[in-house]
Amino acid sequence: MNAAEMAAAAATIRASTHPAAVEIADLLTDTAHELNIREQNWAKQEWAPVVQTDLTRWLYKRHIALAQKLTQEVGT
Repeated sequence: MNAAEMAAAAATIRASTHPAAVEIADLLTDTAHELNIREQNWAKQEWAPVVQTDLTRWLYKRHIALAQKLTQEVGT
């Protein structure tokens, strides 16, 4: 999941009826912003996409899992 996908998940969750939608969406929006900055820095350093993906998974594993779980539930 990259920054754009994280932001899209936040928007989906914000529009849901989940009792904590606003709080979770705010967290994921902040995460998307932070990840976007990191992605730009990694690109400037010319780090390989596989390295960037591994770093993203390592740094944001819980945020990604939360976003995926809640967007799957919203879609069903």
